This record gives sequence, C-alpha cells and structure tokens, in this order.
Amino acid sequence: MKKGLIYSALIFLSSSFLVSNSSENLVDLITKKLQNYSEVGWPEKVYLHTDKDLYLANETIWFSAYLVNGITNQKSTKSAVLHVELINDKDSIISKRKLYLEDISTGGDFKIEKEWKKGKYLLRAYTNYMRNEDPTYFFKKEIDIWEVSKNENSKALSIGELSEKSTNTNRPDLHFYPESGYLVENLTSKVAIKIKDDIYDKNHLSGYIVDNEDTFISDFKTSDYGLSYFFITPKPNKTYYANIELNDSVYKYKLPQALPLGYNISVSQKSNQLLIDIKTTKYEGLSGSYLILHQRGDILYEKLETNNKNNYTVSLSTQDLKDGVTHITLFDPKGKPVCERLVFIENSKNKATIKIEKNKEILATKEKVVLQLYVDDHKERSLPSHLSLSVRNSNTIHYNSNSQNIKTWLLLNF
Repeated sequence: MKKGLIYSALIFLSSSFLVSNSSENLVDLITKKLQNYSEVGWPEKVYLHTDKDLYLANETIWFSAYLVNGITNQKSTKSAVLHVELINDKDSIISKRKLYLEDISTGGDFKIEKEWKKGKYLLRAYTNYMRNEDPTYFFKKEIDIWEVSKNENSKALSIGELSEKSTNTNRPDLHFYPESGYLVENLTSKVAIKIKDDIYDKNHLSGYIVDNEDTFISDFKTSDYGLSYFFITPKPNKTYYANIELNDSVYKYKLPQALPLGYNISVSQKSNQLLIDIKTTKYEGLSGSYLILHQRGDILYEKLETNNKNNYTVSLSTQDLKDGVTHITLFDPKGKPVCERLVFIENSKNKATIKIEKNKEILATKEKVVLQLYVDDHKERSLPSHLSLSVRNSNTIHYNSNSQNIKTWLLLNF
C-alpha cells in the first residue's frame, strides 16, 4: 500500500509524433495538445489533511479534504462529490464517506472501531471523474492504527522507535537514471542512483564506478532515501559497473549501455536562472530538433533549431514561474521525443508566510484557546486562504518534516 511520488509526463510526450509535412506541423500539434490539456482535459487532484498519521483504537481520524483543478490548483469545476474510503491491509473497504463540496474544501472523519486489528490502513479519495483515469491518480495515504495496553506509557508511541528496522544483509536493489533518459557515447551525463530498499533510507552506502577493465571512474555515497549521483562520459566499446561493498561482500551492477549516437539534456539551477544544455553526436547535428518547456500545460519556452550545430544553451529566469514540475522535452526532426528532463521550480516569490497569534501565552488546563491566523505573500500582503489546522501532543507524536504534505502532493505527483 506504500505509495511513492508519481513523476508522470503528459501522455502526448510519451508517444512519437511522426509528422510527414514540416517541423511547423509538429510545433502546431504539440501546442494544440498542450492547450487542450490545460483548458479542457485537465486533471482533478484531491488532498486529505489528517490530524495525525498514527492512531489508537477507539480514536477518530479527522480530515480536511481539498479538491482542485490539477493545473491551476483552484477550485475544480468538474466535480462536487468526493468519495473517501478507509481500506485495511486485506484491501477491503471497512468504512467510506460521500462528501459534497460547495467550495474548495470540506471536512470528514472515520471512527476507529475497537475490533479493528492494529496495523497499516490506507486512506483513499477520488471523484467519479477521476475514475476515468488510472487509479494511481487517486489520493492515497497510509496511516497506522495501534493498540496500546493500559500498562504501556506514552513512550511506546515514539515514531522513532516504531520505525526502527533491523540490519538488512540482502543485496541492495540499485537502479540507475541517466539525466535525460539515455547514456550516449562521448557525452558527459549525470546519472542518478536510487536504492529501493527501505532499510537504506537512513543507512547510507558507498560505492564506486569502474569500466570493464576495472579502471576507476568515479565514486558515490548515498544520502537519505537511498539517493546519490555521479558523472560519466561513456567511451565506445566500454561497459561500466557500479560496485558496492557491504558486509564483507562486493555487489556489482551493470550500468545501462551507452548509445553510439544520440541526444543529451543537462539542467542546472544557479541563483534565479535555469540553465539547459542541449547536445548531440548525430551527424546532422540539432537541425530540425524542437525543444519545449512547459509547466502543467503552460508553455514557458520553445525553440525550433534550424542550424546543424551540435550544442546550444538556454538560460531561463525562474523569477516569474509558478512552483512545481517543469517538463523539458527534446524532439528529433521526425517528431519523436528523444530526451526529457523534469525540474522542480520553487520560487521564493511564491512562498506564503503563516503567522499564528494566541490570545494568551499561558493557559490553564482545558482553558479555551483563541488563535488568529494570518497568511501573507512575500511582500507581506494578505492572501485569501483555505486552511486546516491539526493539534497534537508533541511529546508522543513527533512531526516528520519530510513527510508528504499538500504542497508535495499538488506540485510533485503529476
């Protein structure tokens, strides 16, 4: 039931556009598809803010539900009814709610019955419109329900203790992700590494890259979530491997084979600039290729190359961009997408500041608390807002700043 982040490109970018007439037809086709996606075919997105992530038997799961247009993150005009389900570890729906939304959000709850078994449960939410798409687009959140006896104290609820794992001695599940999709001979590429075993989210590993003659190329060390990267310039007739030494054993992994000829996109962010390097080793160069940057269907930049140069660089200011994933796609002269890169933009000008003021600094037990919430933009101007607030005991339930939240769900998942 564990759900990872979804980084899915638009459907039109995952298939080939074989255009027989001219490059202008390709540009027109892509522009029209993007426009249709953003204006007509836009997705709905749902987010549920729960009061906490861990519950005890006989407690109540309180939540606030938000239903938005997946492009604008404003109120959706396609649906007004939201279905929310609570599912056990046997994939059985044990409770469900049907909620009507007059505005962008509404509230709901699930009572945890005493007879429910402890363990992991799934909170799922969707509209009827969303059922036309892949179920992976439904909102899903895993929660824990625990039984605590009267003899157990609050220390038993420590998130840190509950998440402890024993040492894993199995072969790490290592995966490679070249920056723009493929390794290409004689082109320098950044290669991301992901170890997909949960045990290595916190336990960091070290490794190194060698070629088929055991010549050292680079080293790496994973950080949180089993992530790392390295740079490599593949050479013809060479095969490359990653080696990890663990528990007196050496585990060897073959890197993806480099293409003899191809394209490469390299992206970096410096200050408020997005720098995009386009390269190719094709004999005809980049002539006829088409580069497009879009953010949720909104075209940010496009370039139809007419010269047979082998490389060029694009510099784009991020100061006026929205927060979220930007898709960078390069099409070859036949209209086939040959490289794609996703970049997350986080513009400081879009950051909201929330200030909370209490009516009193010191309160007696069960005394009424009055809170005033203020939401301002980067220029300290008041922002209209829909907010939900949860209150928890910080001594028993520790907040995880890396956990999923409304921003990551709306801006990172698709």
